[in-house]
Amino acid sequence: MEVRFMPVGRSQTWAAALATGLLLAAAPARATDVQSMVRIKGLETNELSGMGIVVGLPGTGDSTKRSLHVARYLHELHRNNGLGVQSPVELQGSDSVAVVTITCTIPGTGAREGDRLDAVVSVIGNAKSLKGGTLLQSFLRITKDSEADAWVSGPIDIDPTNARRGTIRGGVQLLTDFRTSAFAPGSREVTLILNPEYAGYPVASMLADQITQQLQVGATGGEGRAEVRSPNEVVLTISDWAWERRAATLNYVLTMPIDTSLLEMPARVVINRRAGVIVLSGDVQISPAVISAKGLSITRIVPEPQPTAADPIFYTDHHVRMSTVDDGLPTTRARLADLIDALDALKVDFETRVDVLYELRRLGALHAQLVEVR
Repeated sequence: MEVRFMPVGRSQTWAAALATGLLLAAAPARATDVQSMVRIKGLETNELSGMGIVVGLPGTGDSTKRSLHVARYLHELHRNNGLGVQSPVELQGSDSVAVVTITCTIPGTGAREGDRLDAVVSVIGNAKSLKGGTLLQSFLRITKDSEADAWVSGPIDIDPTNARRGTIRGGVQLLTDFRTSAFAPGSREVTLILNPEYAGYPVASMLADQITQQLQVGATGGEGRAEVRSPNEVVLTISDWAWERRAATLNYVLTMPIDTSLLEMPARVVINRRAGVIVLSGDVQISPAVISAKGLSITRIVPEPQPTAADPIFYTDHHVRMSTVDDGLPTTRARLADLIDALDALKVDFETRVDVLYELRRLGALHAQLVEVR
């Protein structure tokens, strides 16, 4: 199955938007703010992890007949609770339990002792489903050698796309504080990390200039300045006199409006697999290419425009021609938006679209940066 396009016209800057998990954006000039373009170093997320056992499964748990590991886990559980099981072999035959991994994400803003958070549990062994199960109390740690940082237990909400995975809402209770800060001890610097779609010296330089200009307004000599340290790093230095009100200064910087028309960004294709979204920015074009894609076909019914239901004729094509006509002038490039339009109309799945983009880049036919964000 193929997608074909031939150079028969001159391409122009595209602007289109698609639904169903695909967003194409060539937004007009508008204002955004600094916090939409960066993250702050020091405000990273943390992850607690551990293992536990889910009970109460209606015959869909791990098969202890085939897994001595599960039986040993149950044996340890019985022993810790004072039950008189002599050997793991005695526990073989149960299929109402499952051994799972447990993870909990601490947000970048931190959390305090006693806070309740969600946990995600996933089957390790051969359990078919966690539906109807409850996780027994387990402990979570930030590293394997640390003391317990949290405990978790509770009923499981099953992932609708995967019965071997689920979430325990508010099942985690923290046993310690997790504090984060944008301000490093002994330093008056705050490091702003540009999001991948903005990373590069042109945007970083513009951002640093804009921040410095705004902070230097007034007769006080300015609350601070910003400078570029790397293509994805802008460092904000807060003045001595403003340090006592550093949180207010940082808030002022993060909420500064930025005119996106000033962003000197190259053409980019940004892929977010988790959200199922593809975003095009700039004048994204492609050179002539022939692409094979699984499941890609076009079916036409003849006669047209009024085919009869009793005696239709079906023609199935395995390619689609993409016209690149623009004011009747020839060109050797086409709009990537047109290709995405064609793939969307043919209901090609998201992962196949991503594969097509990577293949275009490999061939040198994609005239844009390809960036994945997570």
